[in-house]
Amino acid sequence: MKRSRLLSTLMLFAIFFGAALAVNYAGLNAPMTYDSRGLIEDSRKIFDAQGLNGAVAIFPQRPLPMITFYLNYLVGGMEPAWFRVVNLAILAVLGIIVFLVVDLILNLTPGTSGTSPTARRFIGVLLALLFVLHPLQTYVTLYIWQRTALMACLFYYAALAVYLAVRTGLFRRPAAGYVLCVAFFLCALLSKENSFTLPFVLVMAEIALFREKWRTVALSAVVFGLVFAACVGVSSTLQHPHGKEHLGTGILETVLLYYHESGVTLGEVILTQSRVLFRYVALILIPLPSSLLLTSPQVVSRSLLDPAETLPAFIGSVALILLSILIIRKRPVAGFGMLFFLVNLLPEALFVPQYSFFAYRAVLPMLGILLVIADIASVAAEKLVGRHDLRLVRAVLVGLAAASVLFVAGVTSIRATIWSDNIRFWREAVDNLPPLDGRVERLPAIQALNNLGVALMKKGSYLEAAQTYENVLKLEPTDPRKRVLLAAAYAELGKTSEAEALFKEALAMKPNHVPALAQYGTLLMALDRDSEAVEYLRKAAGLAPTDAAIKELLEKAKRGTFGSSR
Repeated sequence: MKRSRLLSTLMLFAIFFGAALAVNYAGLNAPMTYDSRGLIEDSRKIFDAQGLNGAVAIFPQRPLPMITFYLNYLVGGMEPAWFRVVNLAILAVLGIIVFLVVDLILNLTPGTSGTSPTARRFIGVLLALLFVLHPLQTYVTLYIWQRTALMACLFYYAALAVYLAVRTGLFRRPAAGYVLCVAFFLCALLSKENSFTLPFVLVMAEIALFREKWRTVALSAVVFGLVFAACVGVSSTLQHPHGKEHLGTGILETVLLYYHESGVTLGEVILTQSRVLFRYVALILIPLPSSLLLTSPQVVSRSLLDPAETLPAFIGSVALILLSILIIRKRPVAGFGMLFFLVNLLPEALFVPQYSFFAYRAVLPMLGILLVIADIASVAAEKLVGRHDLRLVRAVLVGLAAASVLFVAGVTSIRATIWSDNIRFWREAVDNLPPLDGRVERLPAIQALNNLGVALMKKGSYLEAAQTYENVLKLEPTDPRKRVLLAAAYAELGKTSEAEALFKEALAMKPNHVPALAQYGTLLMALDRDSEAVEYLRKAAGLAPTDAAIKELLEKAKRGTFGSSR
């Protein structure tokens, strides 16, 4: 029996991994972008010089993913495809765990246990395959940095699966199972901080799936609370805003800084997220290619009536929460699934207010929606038993299941193709920006424009890059870095006087800004003003003594100053 289960597991892994690889293939060799470029690709020197400790120190609150990134680099260098293949392998394992969780839950709840084992397994495998092939997964696989979210999801689901297995008697040694569950929970927290909701989910499982009395639930909640406090306390010591220790330490300091940066209140965040909630639901159930943007600046809800759609969205959100609570006894799988989805949207929605929407935020909560679908499918399967036209109905349902798989696979393939073209990817985001008035989030818009500019510069499309950076500078006129980017584009276009003026403005704002010093020095060398270039390059070299490129530029400028050949 054990050998048969092992073979079945290996077969599922092969199917999930092969399918995920096939639909994401077009995006495997896409260049690293966004955080992947800044925190992984640009950290090559740290990986080389400081090894594993240096890699972990880049983003200390997520040490487990940082360890895997370093190991990835040791094996395959900075080749993006190998990072993504590892992500797809993790996703395939995650698909197996989704199957196990769905099968366990359908097997233990009164409203679904009448479904045949074959039907339950079919439902579980189908939903796991849809999970693996869903286009939202491109944001945790092709977007390499979000391996952090992928690993958090892996350990979170694993902890839930182990807990369910222990509670249903599948573990011979329950104590060992609970220890494993806590270990997985801690691993999830050390992968990404949004995993802290697991103890709350386990309390919900006690109420909905195991139908325990309130006194028993209260005792369990106390135990879960102690585990929560210990694990979150450990991970909190590693928590720094944006992963930078000098900005503060601990969850409270991090959240306070994020709210300060966002310029919004908690009330405004709650109102805005009541609208975004339904966008996540739509992305999971109807993932149209045009709606699957990585980030999308939102109009901030200042009140229930501003903008007008806030009030119906808020009423709908409250109704969804109440419905989940009301049906948790009658339809425990659906009720648990709805609450699972809602609870797991909260952490990033409330604690990272600078961005109201990121597509990958729906990946961990997605299991909740799948459980609602599983509940509906199991009821339908049970009612089909005994029908005289069972074969025909079964054929229709299998056809619908196949169509669903093909649909999500097709959309994922389209998204992977878009990933393969950095300019197309970011232009899509920029083209979908709303009018950037005072009510719209600025940071996501600035980052979309900025990343498009970087991609255009790399391709040599300097005119369009300059136009893009001009828009960035309008949105963020006080940031010297934005002046440096625009100056670099102007320099490539031959607009040297405009470029020089921007470099001087940037250095007036931030005299020790190394990129401004180095690039201004390079421009001066190109203008045969080597003696002036030496001044700026020498200062840049002093501020960045390990940067070999700056040292080389300085030596060239010195040789030019003394009339030597360059």
